[in-house]
Amino acid sequence: MVIKALSYLTLWSIVAFRIFIYRLPQDDPRKNTAIKLTRFGFAQLVNGIKALPSGSIMLDPTVKTPLMPSDRAIAESRGLSLIDCSWKRAVDIHSRLIHGRFIRRRLPLLIAANPTHYGKPYILSTIEAVAAALYIMGFRDEAWRS
Repeated sequence: MVIKALSYLTLWSIVAFRIFIYRLPQDDPRKNTAIKLTRFGFAQLVNGIKALPSGSIMLDPTVKTPLMPSDRAIAESRGLSLIDCSWKRAVDIHSRLIHGRFIRRRLPLLIAANPTHYGKPYILSTIEAVAAALYIMGFRDEAWRS
C-alpha cells in the first residue's frame, strides 16, 4: 500500500509541475479554471508567452494535428502548455502569439460540460482541456483528479 501511494505521488508530481498556463485577463477571475488549477497545485501560471517551455506541447485549437497518446513522452519531458483566453479571441491570439517554439496539437471533438458553454463542441474550459489532454496521453488517474 505504501509503495503504491509513493509511486502515485511521484507520478503526480511529475505531471503536475509540467502543466504551464499563460493566462490573459479576459474573464472573471472568480470563475477562471486556470486560476483554480494553479491554486490547487495542478498547474503553474507563467507571466508571458516566452516563459512557456520551448518544445512543449501547446494546446492550440487552430491546428489540424490532434493530440495523441504518442505525445506522452514529449509532455513528460517538456511539459504541456496552454493559453487561457477568451474563446472569442482564441484564433487571433494563437495565430499572433504562437510560433515555432512549440509542438502544436489540438484536442479531438469534445463537448463542453462547463456551465458557460454547456453542450457546445470544442469550447472547453481550461480545466476540461487539461483533463482531456491528460486522459488522451494516458494519465487517466491524474485526469480524474484534475
